[in-house]
Amino acid sequence: MSTPTSPRANPYRSYLLRLWRVETGGGTVWRASLETVGTGERHGFAQLHALYSFLDAETRDTDANLTRPSPGA
Repeated sequence: MSTPTSPRANPYRSYLLRLWRVETGGGTVWRASLETVGTGERHGFAQLHALYSFLDAETRDTDANLTRPSPGA
């Protein structure tokens, strides 16, 4: 039986992205949700900049792990 790979150790991400508009007193705003394909875990975002920040953090962690030199190198 295989052991699940840590999301931080896996450089591949797959999400189902949902976007919709909501009418508010101040106008129309976009909402978003991401569902992790493999696990079904969901993340909701009241503003698009929160979605961008989440994706930036996910890829920044991956980039840091990929570019970190190996011990003893």
